[in-house]
Amino acid sequence: MTRQLSLTNLRELLRDPTTFFFLLVFPFLFIGLYAFISTTTQGSFDTFRFGLPGVLVLAFGQLAFIGTTTALVQLRARGTLRLLSLTPVTKRAFAASIVPPRLAIAGVQITLMAVVAIATGYLAGGDVARLLLSSLFGLAMLFSIGIFLGGRLRSPEVASGLLSAIFPLLMIVAGVFVPLSEMPDAVRTISDWIPLTYLGDALRQDLVGGTALHSIGVDYAVMGGTALIFTALTALTFRWDDGEKA
Repeated sequence: MTRQLSLTNLRELLRDPTTFFFLLVFPFLFIGLYAFISTTTQGSFDTFRFGLPGVLVLAFGQLAFIGTTTALVQLRARGTLRLLSLTPVTKRAFAASIVPPRLAIAGVQITLMAVVAIATGYLAGGDVARLLLSSLFGLAMLFSIGIFLGGRLRSPEVASGLLSAIFPLLMIVAGVFVPLSEMPDAVRTISDWIPLTYLGDALRQDLVGGTALHSIGVDYAVMGGTALIFTALTALTFRWDDGEKA
């Protein structure tokens, strides 16, 4: 049953043109943008090198929020989750079916970025294993948040609008789009409390050999801890429909 649900999930993700665009096309347009900026600016700061990890963070975020949160809210609004509640499918089995198809898409995203990073000389072939490990920690964190929000938000329009506004802002404050060294002290302090900061830091170390903000162990601990917290919250609060008691 879980396998069938996973295959259905994958088909739903890939056959919707809008979702497909935002998961596998839109994030990677930023590669061209960063390359263009690098060729038109002078100075010691390598914009392209700094931007590549941010592209991967954006791709993961689109997958977790547009591909997961918004998708769950739409399923609830259409009554699909209510119908599933009348079948032998448990909430745990349903949650487990969500992850594999999204990991498959994440694998494509990681492969594309690794190819670009290797081709530009930033990533050595032997460092791919740690990139994969960092990506898994980051995906676990983002998926746990995405599924939690998908269980709490009720309107697809509100979910899409809210996430479209908040996630890019968090990426800026977390130093993913803009170096934290260029930020005011207050923003740098806030960034320490945003889990996305630690994903960006880990991917920057692994993908392009960037300067570390934290040790990789700290990055993993924060991402893993965040994933556990939101997984527990999801287990306590996820509902098939609005009328169900938690």
